[in-house]
Formats: sequence, C-alpha cells, structure tokens
Amino acid sequence: MDEDWDNLIILDGCRYDTFARHNTLEGDLIRVISGGSSTPEFIHHNYVDRTFPDTVYVSANPHIIRQEVSENFFHDVQLWREDWNDDLKTVRPEAVVESALDIVRKYPNKRLIIHFMQPHYPFIGPEGKQIEQQGLLGDDTKTLRIWDQLRHGQIDTATVRRAYEENLEVTMPHVERLVESLSGKSVVTGDHGNSFGRFGVYGHPHRLYLEDLVAVPWLTLSGGKRREITAGDIEQRENERPDDQVSDRLSHLGYLQE
Repeated sequence: MDEDWDNLIILDGCRYDTFARHNTLEGDLIRVISGGSSTPEFIHHNYVDRTFPDTVYVSANPHIIRQEVSENFFHDVQLWREDWNDDLKTVRPEAVVESALDIVRKYPNKRLIIHFMQPHYPFIGPEGKQIEQQGLLGDDTKTLRIWDQLRHGQIDTATVRRAYEENLEVTMPHVERLVESLSGKSVVTGDHGNSFGRFGVYGHPHRLYLEDLVAVPWLTLSGGKRREITAGDIEQRENERPDDQVSDRLSHLGYLQE
C-alpha cells in the first residue's frame, strides 16, 4: 500500500514465471516477494490494523470478509456476492472489469484495488472447464479438491498446469481492456503463487514460503495523466462478518474451511 500507484490490479494466485510468459502488456516487469503464500496472509500482511480512506477495494475474493478488513477501506465492492457465476463457481474477469469501470467513475479521486479471482482455480478456459470444478461442495461431498486429486495421481500435472495457465490467458484481454480504460499509474501483481507438486507442495498452503508460492509479478504501467487522489471519511457501513455464503464461495474456490 505504500508503493506509488493509482490502480492496483491483483491476479489471484499468479506466479511470476507464469505471468512473465503470458503477459501481453508493455511495462516494467519485476519479480517481487509477496507477504504471504495465501490470500489470508497477503491480506493480513498488507491491510490489517491500518485504514485506507483514499482507497476503494473491488474484490472477487471472499477473503476480504473472512479476514474482516473490508471496513478498513473508504468503500468496498463484494463481487463474490453480486457477480458470482453459478455455473463456473467463480467471478468471471469481465464482471470485475465492468464493476471497476463503474467504481472509478463514481470515485474518480480514490485509489482503486481491483482483485481478479483468476488465474486461481476454478478453471474457466475451454480445456480447464472439462476438469471437475465442484471443490468440496456439490452433490458429491466426497469430491477431492483439485490439488488433492493431483497429489493422489487422479489427474496429471500437465493437465492442471495447462488449465491454470489457460486461466491467465483468458483473463489477460480483460486486464488489457481495464488498464486501457483507467487513467493514472497502474500496477499488475499477484497476491501469492501456486505449486504443482514441487517439494511435495500442491496449491498454496498458508505459511509456506517457497519461491513457487511467494514470487509474484509487479508490472508497472504508465497510464498518462495521474488522478488527483484524496482521502475522505471512510463510508459508514455495518461491519460485515463471515456467513454461510462466504464459506460456500470459498469452498467452491477450493479452499479448505478453517
């Protein structure tokens, strides 16, 4: 939050090496180390015990509520409630873009965090959609998470890695559209990475600081004229606490319940 940007675009679970191969945007790309190997750790490291009266957070990830930090921002938009796709069990990237463009028109003098759910599982590309996406819920409650299927050899590594990379490929055109539509200085980054079995690690467990899990991109883009950012009184709203819908969404995204 102390870095210089007007728009921070977060790609959930985006490894640095994967982004470097599939990035289609021109800018200054460097490798940075995230404050955590999972979204809860990332949120805790960056947002807990601080307030951001100059920032609006647009999030497709329910962890902003699970970690109880939404009220730390001037305003927040919970896309995982409003724009959840029941077929894909996630928030589509185009829904994130539409909401972000609406928000920047409504709050032109605020910093903007736009948190996409991809390339994080579930897989939404043509090949990826053929993989079982029910997470821990659905008609068969014994269905294993994708990372457990991979661990137990029920699906091969190449198939899962391809589906993950495809998630980024289908998302990048929407990221392009977004940054082309935003004024000011934009940065594209990730909250954490993802592992496909290296050292016996699958997915992105908490508090495990392997390179696969914490090395993320930091792509700086120049967007022309900077916006004039001003702080204001954080909007008064009822402090929202985790509920059954939060747990439901997180389960479909492949998270074990804590």
